[in-house]
Amino acid sequence: MVANLGVAVTPRFFPYGDTPNHLARYTLIAASWSGTAPAWVHFRWLPTGYIAIDVIGAALVALTSPIAALRILVAAYVILLPLGAYALLRAVNPRTVGWSIVACLLTFNWYFLAGFLSYSIGIALALLWLAWWWPRRDTTKLSTRAVGAAGIAGLYLVHMAAAATALVAVGIACLEPALWPRTSRDERPDHRRMLARVTSAAVYSIPAVALNLLMKASSTLPPAQDGIVFRSTRDKLLHLAAPFVSFSRVDGIAVASAYLIAFVLCWSARRFHAVSVWPLVAGALLLCYFVCPVFLFAAWDVDVRFLLPAAIIAFVGTTPDRRGDPSAVGILLLASVTLLHAWNTSRNATQIDVSVGNVLATLRQIPQPASTLVLVSDEGNFFRVDPFLHAGEWLTIEHPSARVNGLFSGGANGAYLAHFIVRPELYDPGVHWAGISTISLDWRKIRQDYNYIALVGTNRNAQARIESEAAPYFGGRATTVYTVKRDSRVK
Repeated sequence: MVANLGVAVTPRFFPYGDTPNHLARYTLIAASWSGTAPAWVHFRWLPTGYIAIDVIGAALVALTSPIAALRILVAAYVILLPLGAYALLRAVNPRTVGWSIVACLLTFNWYFLAGFLSYSIGIALALLWLAWWWPRRDTTKLSTRAVGAAGIAGLYLVHMAAAATALVAVGIACLEPALWPRTSRDERPDHRRMLARVTSAAVYSIPAVALNLLMKASSTLPPAQDGIVFRSTRDKLLHLAAPFVSFSRVDGIAVASAYLIAFVLCWSARRFHAVSVWPLVAGALLLCYFVCPVFLFAAWDVDVRFLLPAAIIAFVGTTPDRRGDPSAVGILLLASVTLLHAWNTSRNATQIDVSVGNVLATLRQIPQPASTLVLVSDEGNFFRVDPFLHAGEWLTIEHPSARVNGLFSGGANGAYLAHFIVRPELYDPGVHWAGISTISLDWRKIRQDYNYIALVGTNRNAQARIESEAAPYFGGRATTVYTVKRDSRVK
């Protein structure tokens, strides 16, 4: 964990993907509190599925700086994920806490490196909530159930996937009295225990359902496109590697192999009939992945959110003897590959810091305030990690009056961001437009919304298409800035 923490807080632009977008939102929310936000920013206190980390992030920005706020949140995640795994393993079977190192191996997963900050912190907190709940799963005390329900509400406000993960475990645990009687001579289901758990599950579900209904009812914006998209079977199978694969196939194979070997060593020493309900919880989360769509409630990658908690919970189990104790070979293997994975992450982060720094150095030369359409034609050679997806938002982080395309907000991005609104919205062809030759730019909307266009990369075709309606202004290292021609005809 210490090695991972050192890697996580050292780079400047880390993690990647959606991270600059989230940090820009924190910065603008903080500015709205102080009355210095631009007129196109609107913040409202609504119980959405993102507001908790947004408020914490904005408070950290107000108290420190955007970079410091990001590093604090990143450090919190790096600490909380293995801490949550440790707490859950200790609550279920203290002898197996050594397997919590698997959470260190999976810390630098694709979700985190893609900038799913609220989700990543939420899953860590869900593990901590499950550790609290497990010794109290048979309680009938109203006060305990109220505390648990409040915890689910908190998880929901961090990220809906966190609350969903906890509720899946609570729901599956209702089966335990029927599948695992208290004694070997007690072969009948314990209906009293089952009723207590079903009642607790219902109580814990109430805040999540209520908050979701309140969130949608509180949004005054037109609903986002609520279509449903499913992955192909091939894509489903490939994305099983999401918790393991990030910067390269070789690195991903090493992480996945260490995980699978440790998993075999873990369960080969256990008697399956004595392991309680946790394998079923992991299996249920895996089933949720297979049946859930990739696009739902205006959000992408909904299905893969169940894989990370499933991968960690798969190591949780109880045994009546010492045969479930961690294997020294397994622990050594996980520790070694964790350090190698951290080193590889650090090596790539160093390269990305230079690349993103060059892009930002060019964007800083754009006169502000202004609206800039940032397009990317070169994603870099970082496999599944995209360091330029929202790199333009670093300009907004430094200059809140600077607008760029792609900033997440309520409306187009769903009710879960209804607390943060930008109006009017900017035309956005997609940051990776330059790599999709079949999409035409709407130059009427560009002239209406933007002053400049910034092209990251050296794609000649993209340059030619932009220069048909925009004039080169200046260039930097692999980034060219254009001014929009206000008097040109629509083509």
